[in-house]
Amino acid sequence: MSKAATVGAATRLPLIDWTVTAGAPQLLARCEGHPQARRRDDFRAWKAALTALAGPPDSEKERSWPEAGQTRAFAVWERAERPAATRPTAWPGVRVNLAAQWDDITATGPAAAEEG
Repeated sequence: MSKAATVGAATRLPLIDWTVTAGAPQLLARCEGHPQARRRDDFRAWKAALTALAGPPDSEKERSWPEAGQTRAFAVWERAERPAATRPTAWPGVRVNLAAQWDDITATGPAAAEEG
């Protein structure tokens, strides 16, 4: 976690929530900025920084639910499950999960009805 924090401070990345899980070697990083409109940019900035530090994520997805007016995104680096010889040195043996959720104002979603 110190490597990620150092990179974040050095490159002036936005503040995000970090949690170290008790059960498995995992870091949960959540982009919870306010207002919600900045969460997408926070997520993308941290994803780019973590990719530069540890290589591309092992899985990633950004999914929109127009009917709910929401988008959820995640990127996961599965360092614990790789054989030791193929692990990047950024977080040997640790899973890093970066996630964000934000409201999208759409013409069909409930958020649009509130805007009108």
